[in-house]
Amino acid sequence: MLGFDTFREALVSGVAAHHAGMLPPFKELVESLFAEGLLKVVFATETLALGINMPARTVVLEKLDKFNGESHVDITPGEFTQLTGRAGRRGIDVEGHAVVVWQPGMDPRQVAGLASKRTYPLNSSFSPSYNMAVNLTAQFRRRRARTILESSFAQFQADRAVVGLARDVAKRESSLVGYEESMECHLGSFKEYFELRRRLNEQQKDQAKARSRQRRRDIVRVLSALEPGDIIDVGSVGKAKRHLGSAWSSMPRRSTTRGPAL
Repeated sequence: MLGFDTFREALVSGVAAHHAGMLPPFKELVESLFAEGLLKVVFATETLALGINMPARTVVLEKLDKFNGESHVDITPGEFTQLTGRAGRRGIDVEGHAVVVWQPGMDPRQVAGLASKRTYPLNSSFSPSYNMAVNLTAQFRRRRARTILESSFAQFQADRAVVGLARDVAKRESSLVGYEESMECHLGSFKEYFELRRRLNEQQKDQAKARSRQRRRDIVRVLSALEPGDIIDVGSVGKAKRHLGSAWSSMPRRSTTRGPAL
């Protein structure tokens, strides 16, 4: 029912397949045999290029489009780079070869465009999940599962990014030390002057806020004392000191029980 006899016969002949729909034991066996160099050819989907160290001497692409779940779309330069990146066995081959099978209507300029864009950034989309962690721990135990995750391309990129960030931090800290040394001279310390300016600015802001609050309280107090018929001089506003004129108070008389009406 599982087709094991046919699967085994193909393996003995050095031929295998690799895709996401295979049974895990079959797929792991193909990966192990391929890594040992015991398989001549593997017919695979793009899953073979995702996080599995199985370089081949030559990579053959049957076509330059794929089904994304809704329609057939052309592969991107990044996907082309990822697929053909398996060509050339690490530590064995000086170079690898990528072959694109000709199809009716294929434009050679399309192949040249994909192959020439070698600066396309290649970023790992690998994202471990709780289910993956549980399965890895159950199958390989904790220490081996940790080793597997740390050997992924995603972890490699993360480690490289951390090294770059650490180097950048060290460089900036060194620059700050130089700036601190240049802040001292015979006239005094710039750090002390800057601290005094900062404290002065904070006090000026606090005083401005206090004046604004007091002004609002004064306005409320004055308006509360208005009687019907009182004239209010609005005064001048703005840089041009434009006078806004006067206004009449038409407020109702204050109630002795409910307080002023505003």
